[in-house]
This record gives sequence, C-alpha cells and structure tokens, in this order.
Amino acid sequence: MYFFLKVLFFIYLILFPFGQLGRIELNTELRLHLIDSVVGIIALIGVYGWWRKKLKTPPYAREFLMFLIVVIFSLALNFPSVSFLQFLSGSLYFVRLIAYFLFYLTLWNLFRDKTWQEKVPGLLLTVGFFVILFGYFQYIFFPDLGILSEFGWDPHLFRLAGTFLDTGFTGILIVLFTVVLFSRIWNRVERNFPLFPFGLVALAVTYSRASYLAYIIASLVFYIVRRKLLWVIGVVLTLAVLILLLPKPEIESVNLARTSTITYRVNNYKRALEVIGQNPVFGVGYNLYRYTQDDPGSHGASGADSSLLLLLATTGIAGFLVFLQLVLKITLDAWLKRNTQMGIALLASLGAVGAHSFFDNSLFYPWVLGWLLILLASQD
Repeated sequence: MYFFLKVLFFIYLILFPFGQLGRIELNTELRLHLIDSVVGIIALIGVYGWWRKKLKTPPYAREFLMFLIVVIFSLALNFPSVSFLQFLSGSLYFVRLIAYFLFYLTLWNLFRDKTWQEKVPGLLLTVGFFVILFGYFQYIFFPDLGILSEFGWDPHLFRLAGTFLDTGFTGILIVLFTVVLFSRIWNRVERNFPLFPFGLVALAVTYSRASYLAYIIASLVFYIVRRKLLWVIGVVLTLAVLILLLPKPEIESVNLARTSTITYRVNNYKRALEVIGQNPVFGVGYNLYRYTQDDPGSHGASGADSSLLLLLATTGIAGFLVFLQLVLKITLDAWLKRNTQMGIALLASLGAVGAHSFFDNSLFYPWVLGWLLILLASQD
C-alpha cells in the first residue's frame, strides 16, 4: 500500500506546477482538476488503510471532523434554495474538502518514515522551482492574457501569472516557496541560496500587492523566531529595490498605486457582509456563495476576495468558530516547534497565507491548501 501511496504522491507533485492547465470543464457548473483526482485516489487509499487499521489517526482529526460536520450541515440546510445541479456542484466541493483531509491523514502516516520526512523540503522546493520556471515562460512568451477574459479569467498584462492564470495565487505559491527556502538556508543548507533571487524576481513581477505583504509577514515571523534583524531587513529591502527597478509600462495592471482593484474589493467585501448578515449562523452553504452573485459563471464570482469573509458567508459563525479553533491549535503547535526546520516553515507559511487571504481566497485554493497540508503532515 505504501508503495502506491509514494507513487501517487510523486504524481501529485509532478502535476502541481501545471496548475490550471490540468483543468477539465465538465459543464458550466462542474469542473475537475487532474491534481484533485490524484488527491481523491490517495484519499480512498487512506480510507482503506485507516479502516484496515494500517494507518493511524493523525493530530487535529477531531477538529477537522467537527468542521466537516458543520460544513455538510450548512450545505444540507441550504439545499431548498438552489437547483439540484448547483447543489451537486457545492457537494462536489465538499467532497474535495473531505479528500484533502484524508490526503493529510495519509501523508501524515507516510511521513512517519523519517527518510520521507526529510525529503519534504527538497520536494517542495523542486515543485516551487517549476511553478516559478513556468511562470517566467508565461511572462516572457505570453505576457498578454487578455484572450482568457472570454473564459472568465482576469486579463493580466505584463504580469507573471504562470500556469495558475492568476498573479495573486501564483504570488502566494512563490512566497511559500521562499518560506521553505528560508527555513533551509537558516538551517545552513547554503547550496539552496541561488534559488532566492530566482524566486524573488518572479515574486516582484507578479505585481501582486497581497503577495508582497505575505512575503513581509513571513519575513517578520522569521525575525520573531530567529531574531536576525539584519537578515530580515536585507531580504525585505531586496524585494523593495527590485520593485523600484521593475519596468513600468503605462498600463493600469502594473501600477502598484492602482485603485481599480481596491474599489472592486471594497464592493466585493460589502456584498460578502450583506450575505453574512442575511445568513449569520450557518451561512449560505459551502461553495454555494457564487449563486448569490449576478454572474455565477465567472471565476471571480466563485467566492469573496477574503477567505475569512467567505468562510463566514458560507458556513456562518458556527463554521468560522470551529475552523478558528483548528487554525489556532495548529498555529500554537507550530510555535512550540518553531526551532525546527519544518516548524518554522509551517508557522511562517500560516502567517503568509493568513495575510494574503484577506485579499484573495487563497486559504481554500487547492494548491495552497495542498502545500500547507504537506507541511502539516511533515511535522514531528
């Protein structure tokens, strides 16, 4: 069984950098990512292994289960308010959420092998390297993604959006890459240092302000833990200098002082707060938020541009409090392990994603969620 899990995990890592290129549109309501299919197979093996008592129950299983119970209750409660196809779409996303929990359960057991646990940082850096490499390829050869606006994507121009077709999500993945890189460098794995400018330049040309903030927050977490002020100032100033030196064509999308996205987000937040006010206790149902929008078919309508607001809108105060308990427990445990390589990597990653998720729904983005769960599963 473990042999098949290792093979599937490698397939997951291979598919990871291809992002949205592995997306299959079943119809206007249902979409499938190849990487989710691999997660689903790993989850099924995990269920079988746990049922046969070949796999142990990992930490946080109770908290994950409580959150899933609230999510399914909220989904069922809102069944009468949507069509069957819409409910099916929301239910499939709930199934994906279960699959990612089982993905964590399975990897946690796989990583009890110390040899495998030690491979995790290198594997994540390899995956991140190809995410960035593909991003450079897009930035150089396909700088204008305007044609994708016909399919509901943002028309990014002269920005590194990569295979995820989104500068914000690609940006946070680059930040998570640098976090693992920092944890390696600070544990005296100097051979990884050349990857630092490779990743930082890529982050700069995303022109994603949320990703810049996430990078700064991650750097501050490293400072709080390691107290190397000059080092942290150096990595933050390096990004600042790069941003100042960036080419700045006279277009809105690369203008860091642009206000159009701020206006859009303010309106997006207002709409989310209205939905929360109308359904405060259990929300409108997990992944049914899009059906409260005027244009549910667009990618931007699938959720609020804040993971916090989306969580409150879809699962209500009940789901938010249960999820908050889970995150606080994970964060506290990561703090207690902050002097280990993977402990500080998880802690800084949580800080980065937490900051970023105020501006993009990055916390529940499959690739970000998968990355975080791999870090979580690799903890001692």
